[in-house]
Amino acid sequence: MKTTHQNIDDFKSAMREHGVEPPDVIIADGERHRYHIKGHKSGSLDGVYRLHLDGKAAGYFKDWKTGIEANWKSDVESNPLSDAERRKFAQERAAKEAEQTKQRIESQNKAADRARWIWDHATEITDPSQHPHLIAKKIKANGARLYRGALVYRLFDVHKKLVGIRFIRPDGTKRPLKGALKIGAFGLIGKVESGDTLLIAEGFSTAASLHEASNHPVFIATDAGNLPATALAVRSLYPRSKIIVCGDNDESGTGQKYAIEAATACKGFYIVAPDTGTDFNDTITAEVSNDQ
Repeated sequence: MKTTHQNIDDFKSAMREHGVEPPDVIIADGERHRYHIKGHKSGSLDGVYRLHLDGKAAGYFKDWKTGIEANWKSDVESNPLSDAERRKFAQERAAKEAEQTKQRIESQNKAADRARWIWDHATEITDPSQHPHLIAKKIKANGARLYRGALVYRLFDVHKKLVGIRFIRPDGTKRPLKGALKIGAFGLIGKVESGDTLLIAEGFSTAASLHEASNHPVFIATDAGNLPATALAVRSLYPRSKIIVCGDNDESGTGQKYAIEAATACKGFYIVAPDTGTDFNDTITAEVSNDQ
Protein backbone atom coordinates (compact mmCIF):
# COMPACT_ATOMS: atom_id res chain seq x y z
CA MET A 1 0.00 0.00 0.00
CA LYS A 2 1.26 3.46 -0.89
CA THR A 3 0.69 6.65 1.07
CA THR A 4 -0.69 9.85 -0.42
CA HIS A 5 2.75 11.48 -0.39
CA GLN A 6 4.36 8.49 -2.10
CA ASN A 7 1.78 8.53 -4.89
CA ILE A 8 2.15 12.27 -5.42
CA ASP A 9 5.94 11.95 -5.52
CA ASP A 10 5.67 9.09 -8.04
CA PHE A 11 3.27 11.16 -10.18
CA LYS A 12 5.66 14.11 -10.16
CA SER A 13 8.55 11.83 -11.08
CA ALA A 14 6.57 10.50 -14.04
CA MET A 15 5.90 14.04 -15.21
CA ARG A 16 9.59 14.93 -15.06
CA GLU A 17 10.56 11.72 -16.88
CA HIS A 18 8.34 12.87 -19.76
CA GLY A 19 9.86 16.35 -19.74
CA VAL A 20 6.95 18.12 -18.04
CA GLU A 21 7.88 20.13 -14.94
CA PRO A 22 5.16 19.60 -12.29
CA PRO A 23 3.73 22.31 -10.04
CA ASP A 24 5.04 22.65 -6.49
CA VAL A 25 1.67 21.58 -5.09
CA ILE A 26 -0.36 18.72 -6.59
CA ILE A 27 -4.07 18.75 -5.65
CA ALA A 28 -5.03 15.08 -5.83
CA ASP A 29 -8.80 15.49 -5.86
CA GLY A 30 -9.49 13.90 -9.26
CA GLU A 31 -10.28 17.28 -10.82
CA ARG A 32 -8.57 18.92 -13.79
CA HIS A 33 -6.06 21.63 -12.82
CA ARG A 34 -4.22 24.16 -15.00
CA TYR A 35 -0.90 25.58 -13.83
CA HIS A 36 2.09 27.64 -14.92
CA ILE A 37 5.10 25.59 -16.00
CA LYS A 38 8.37 27.12 -14.83
CA GLY A 39 10.34 28.49 -17.75
CA HIS A 40 7.29 29.11 -19.91
CA LYS A 41 5.93 32.54 -20.78
CA SER A 42 4.95 34.56 -17.74
CA GLY A 43 1.25 34.26 -16.94
CA SER A 44 0.72 31.23 -19.15
CA LEU A 45 -1.14 28.15 -17.95
CA ASP A 46 0.29 25.58 -20.34
CA GLY A 47 0.34 22.75 -17.80
CA VAL A 48 -2.64 20.59 -16.95
CA TYR A 49 -2.95 17.56 -14.70
CA ARG A 50 -5.51 15.37 -12.97
CA LEU A 51 -4.73 12.88 -10.17
CA HIS A 52 -6.97 10.68 -8.04
CA LEU A 53 -5.84 8.44 -5.22
CA ASP A 54 -8.77 6.05 -4.85
CA GLY A 55 -7.86 2.39 -5.31
CA LYS A 56 -4.82 2.39 -7.55
CA ALA A 57 -3.75 6.00 -7.93
CA ALA A 58 -3.95 7.26 -11.53
CA GLY A 59 -3.54 10.54 -13.33
CA TYR A 60 -2.97 12.43 -16.54
CA PHE A 61 -0.78 15.40 -17.46
CA LYS A 62 -0.01 17.57 -20.48
CA ASP A 63 2.18 20.46 -21.56
CA TRP A 64 0.08 22.37 -24.08
CA LYS A 65 3.11 24.25 -25.40
CA THR A 66 5.13 21.16 -26.36
CA GLY A 67 2.19 18.81 -26.81
CA ILE A 68 3.72 16.24 -24.44
CA GLU A 69 1.03 14.28 -22.59
CA ALA A 70 0.76 10.96 -20.80
CA ASN A 71 -1.34 8.87 -18.48
CA TRP A 72 0.09 7.46 -15.25
CA LYS A 73 -1.06 4.68 -12.93
CA SER A 74 0.39 3.32 -9.73
CA ASP A 75 1.34 -0.35 -9.65
CA VAL A 76 -0.05 -0.91 -6.12
CA GLU A 77 -3.14 -0.01 -4.12
CA SER A 78 -3.27 3.24 -2.19
CA ASN A 79 -4.11 3.86 1.41
CA PRO A 80 -7.59 5.44 1.66
CA LEU A 81 -7.53 9.23 1.98
CA SER A 82 -8.07 10.43 5.50
CA ASP A 83 -10.63 13.11 6.32
CA ALA A 84 -7.76 15.47 7.06
CA GLU A 85 -6.23 14.84 3.63
CA ARG A 86 -9.58 15.43 1.90
CA ARG A 87 -9.99 18.72 3.78
CA LYS A 88 -6.44 19.70 2.87
CA PHE A 89 -7.03 19.11 -0.86
CA ALA A 90 -10.32 21.03 -0.72
CA GLN A 91 -8.61 23.96 0.99
CA GLU A 92 -5.77 23.93 -1.55
CA ARG A 93 -8.27 23.89 -4.42
CA ALA A 94 -10.22 26.80 -2.92
CA ALA A 95 -7.03 28.80 -2.36
CA LYS A 96 -5.88 28.13 -5.91
CA GLU A 97 -9.23 29.16 -7.39
CA ALA A 98 -9.27 32.34 -5.28
CA GLU A 99 -5.76 33.27 -6.45
CA GLN A 100 -6.64 32.61 -10.10
CA THR A 101 -9.79 34.74 -9.76
CA LYS A 102 -7.74 37.56 -8.23
CA GLN A 103 -5.17 37.39 -11.04
CA ARG A 104 -7.89 37.28 -13.71
CA ILE A 105 -9.63 40.37 -12.29
CA GLU A 106 -6.32 42.24 -12.07
CA SER A 107 -5.55 41.32 -15.67
CA GLN A 108 -8.98 42.40 -16.86
CA ASN A 109 -8.72 45.74 -15.03
CA LYS A 110 -5.33 46.42 -16.64
CA ALA A 111 -6.74 45.49 -20.04
CA ALA A 112 -9.69 47.85 -19.54
CA ASP A 113 -7.30 50.71 -18.74
CA ARG A 114 -5.27 49.84 -21.83
CA ALA A 115 -8.44 49.73 -23.94
CA ARG A 116 -9.41 53.24 -22.83
CA TRP A 117 -5.93 54.52 -23.67
CA ILE A 118 -5.92 52.92 -27.12
CA TRP A 119 -9.38 54.24 -27.94
CA ASP A 120 -8.43 57.78 -26.86
CA HIS A 121 -5.33 57.64 -29.07
CA ALA A 122 -7.02 56.01 -32.07
CA THR A 123 -8.10 58.21 -34.99
CA GLU A 124 -11.57 58.49 -36.43
CA ILE A 125 -12.27 57.07 -39.88
CA THR A 126 -13.87 59.49 -42.32
CA ASP A 127 -13.88 57.23 -45.38
CA PRO A 128 -13.96 53.40 -45.81
CA SER A 129 -10.96 53.65 -48.16
CA GLN A 130 -8.80 54.31 -45.09
CA HIS A 131 -8.68 50.60 -44.24
CA PRO A 132 -8.41 47.53 -46.52
CA HIS A 133 -10.82 45.47 -44.40
CA LEU A 134 -13.61 48.01 -44.91
CA ILE A 135 -12.96 47.99 -48.65
CA ALA A 136 -12.89 44.18 -48.84
CA LYS A 137 -16.11 43.82 -46.83
CA LYS A 138 -17.83 46.77 -48.55
CA ILE A 139 -18.86 48.37 -45.27
CA LYS A 140 -18.56 51.73 -43.54
CA ALA A 141 -16.50 52.31 -40.39
CA ASN A 142 -19.62 52.32 -38.20
CA GLY A 143 -17.79 53.98 -35.33
CA ALA A 144 -14.59 51.94 -35.57
CA ARG A 145 -11.27 53.78 -35.45
CA LEU A 146 -7.69 53.33 -36.63
CA TYR A 147 -4.81 52.46 -34.33
CA ARG A 148 -1.36 51.62 -35.69
CA GLY A 149 -2.79 50.37 -38.95
CA ALA A 150 -5.48 48.21 -37.33
CA LEU A 151 -9.21 48.75 -37.35
CA VAL A 152 -10.37 48.85 -33.71
CA TYR A 153 -13.74 48.76 -32.03
CA ARG A 154 -14.73 48.76 -28.36
CA LEU A 155 -16.08 45.91 -26.23
CA PHE A 156 -18.34 46.43 -23.21
CA ASP A 157 -19.64 44.29 -20.34
CA VAL A 158 -23.18 43.90 -19.05
CA HIS A 159 -22.74 47.08 -17.00
CA LYS A 160 -21.90 49.03 -20.19
CA LYS A 161 -18.33 49.42 -18.96
CA LEU A 162 -15.53 49.48 -21.53
CA VAL A 163 -13.57 46.26 -21.00
CA GLY A 164 -11.63 45.67 -24.20
CA ILE A 165 -10.66 46.49 -27.76
CA ARG A 166 -10.83 44.23 -30.81
CA PHE A 167 -8.18 44.64 -33.50
CA ILE A 168 -8.69 43.86 -37.20
CA ARG A 169 -5.51 43.98 -39.25
CA PRO A 170 -5.44 45.07 -42.92
CA ASP A 171 -5.43 41.41 -44.02
CA GLY A 172 -8.58 40.73 -41.97
CA THR A 173 -6.84 38.94 -39.08
CA LYS A 174 -8.66 39.50 -35.80
CA ARG A 175 -6.90 39.88 -32.46
CA PRO A 176 -8.25 40.48 -28.95
CA LEU A 177 -6.64 42.72 -26.35
CA LYS A 178 -4.54 40.51 -24.07
CA GLY A 179 -6.08 39.89 -20.66
CA ALA A 180 -9.43 41.49 -21.47
CA LEU A 181 -12.78 40.04 -20.47
CA LYS A 182 -14.02 37.78 -23.27
CA ILE A 183 -17.13 35.84 -22.27
CA GLY A 184 -20.10 38.20 -22.24
CA ALA A 185 -18.13 41.16 -23.66
CA PHE A 186 -19.67 42.68 -26.79
CA GLY A 187 -19.39 45.49 -29.30
CA LEU A 188 -22.25 47.62 -30.56
CA ILE A 189 -23.00 49.29 -33.88
CA GLY A 190 -25.79 51.85 -33.75
CA LYS A 191 -27.64 53.46 -30.87
CA VAL A 192 -30.34 51.60 -28.94
CA GLU A 193 -33.66 53.45 -28.67
CA SER A 194 -36.76 52.36 -26.80
CA GLY A 195 -38.72 49.76 -28.76
CA ASP A 196 -35.86 48.87 -31.10
CA THR A 197 -35.45 45.38 -32.46
CA LEU A 198 -31.94 44.30 -31.45
CA LEU A 199 -29.71 42.09 -33.58
CA ILE A 200 -26.71 40.04 -32.46
CA ALA A 201 -24.00 38.84 -34.85
CA GLU A 202 -20.64 37.13 -34.56
CA GLY A 203 -18.18 39.57 -36.15
CA PHE A 204 -17.74 43.24 -36.96
CA SER A 205 -18.23 43.07 -40.73
CA THR A 206 -21.38 40.96 -40.39
CA ALA A 207 -22.76 43.34 -37.78
CA ALA A 208 -21.91 46.34 -39.96
CA SER A 209 -23.68 44.87 -43.00
CA LEU A 210 -26.77 44.01 -40.94
CA HIS A 211 -26.88 47.51 -39.45
CA GLU A 212 -26.44 49.23 -42.80
CA ALA A 213 -29.14 47.06 -44.38
CA SER A 214 -31.70 47.26 -41.56
CA ASN A 215 -30.76 50.31 -39.46
CA HIS A 216 -31.25 48.14 -36.35
CA PRO A 217 -28.68 48.29 -33.55
CA VAL A 218 -26.38 45.26 -33.80
CA PHE A 219 -24.37 43.75 -30.96
CA ILE A 220 -21.07 42.04 -31.81
CA ALA A 221 -20.21 38.82 -29.96
CA THR A 222 -16.75 38.55 -31.68
CA ASP A 223 -17.15 34.77 -32.20
CA ALA A 224 -19.78 32.03 -32.24
CA GLY A 225 -18.94 30.67 -28.79
CA ASN A 226 -19.66 34.04 -27.20
CA LEU A 227 -23.14 34.37 -28.75
CA PRO A 228 -25.06 32.84 -25.80
CA ALA A 229 -23.29 34.98 -23.18
CA THR A 230 -23.75 38.10 -25.29
CA ALA A 231 -27.43 37.31 -25.77
CA LEU A 232 -27.90 36.98 -22.00
CA ALA A 233 -26.12 40.30 -21.42
CA VAL A 234 -28.27 42.06 -24.03
CA ARG A 235 -31.44 40.58 -22.55
CA SER A 236 -30.37 41.78 -19.10
CA LEU A 237 -29.90 45.30 -20.43
CA TYR A 238 -33.06 45.35 -22.56
CA PRO A 239 -35.60 42.98 -20.99
CA ARG A 240 -38.52 44.05 -23.22
CA SER A 241 -36.78 44.28 -26.59
CA LYS A 242 -37.14 41.83 -29.45
CA ILE A 243 -33.78 40.13 -29.94
CA ILE A 244 -32.77 38.32 -33.11
CA VAL A 245 -29.53 36.32 -33.18
CA CYS A 246 -28.05 36.29 -36.69
CA GLY A 247 -25.85 33.22 -37.02
CA ASP A 248 -23.26 32.29 -39.61
CA ASN A 249 -24.10 29.35 -41.84
CA ASP A 250 -21.02 27.20 -41.27
CA GLU A 251 -20.41 23.85 -42.92
CA SER A 252 -19.35 22.62 -39.46
CA GLY A 253 -22.66 23.73 -37.97
CA THR A 254 -20.92 25.89 -35.34
CA GLY A 255 -22.63 29.16 -36.22
CA GLN A 256 -26.06 27.54 -36.35
CA LYS A 257 -25.54 25.69 -33.05
CA TYR A 258 -24.55 28.74 -31.05
CA ALA A 259 -27.17 30.97 -32.68
CA ILE A 260 -29.88 28.57 -31.51
CA GLU A 261 -28.36 28.36 -28.02
CA ALA A 262 -28.17 32.15 -27.81
CA ALA A 263 -31.76 32.67 -28.96
CA THR A 264 -32.98 30.08 -26.47
CA ALA A 265 -30.97 31.63 -23.64
CA CYS A 266 -32.39 35.14 -24.17
CA LYS A 267 -35.89 33.99 -25.20
CA GLY A 268 -35.39 35.62 -28.56
CA PHE A 269 -35.32 34.56 -32.20
CA TYR A 270 -32.63 33.45 -34.59
CA ILE A 271 -31.94 33.47 -38.30
CA VAL A 272 -29.03 31.94 -40.19
CA ALA A 273 -27.29 33.28 -43.29
CA PRO A 274 -28.85 31.48 -46.28
CA ASP A 275 -25.70 30.35 -48.11
CA THR A 276 -23.63 27.50 -46.69
CA GLY A 277 -20.20 28.60 -45.53
CA THR A 278 -21.07 32.31 -45.51
CA ASP A 279 -22.26 35.01 -43.12
CA PHE A 280 -24.63 37.94 -43.59
CA ASN A 281 -21.84 40.18 -44.85
CA ASP A 282 -21.32 37.80 -47.79
CA THR A 283 -25.06 37.52 -48.38
CA ILE A 284 -25.85 41.23 -48.19
CA THR A 285 -22.88 42.38 -50.27
CA ALA A 286 -23.71 39.74 -52.90
CA GLU A 287 -27.32 40.98 -53.09
CA VAL A 288 -26.17 44.59 -53.40
CA SER A 289 -23.75 43.65 -56.20
CA ASN A 290 -26.49 41.78 -58.06
CA ASP A 291 -28.80 44.77 -57.84
CA GLN A 292 -26.23 47.13 -59.35
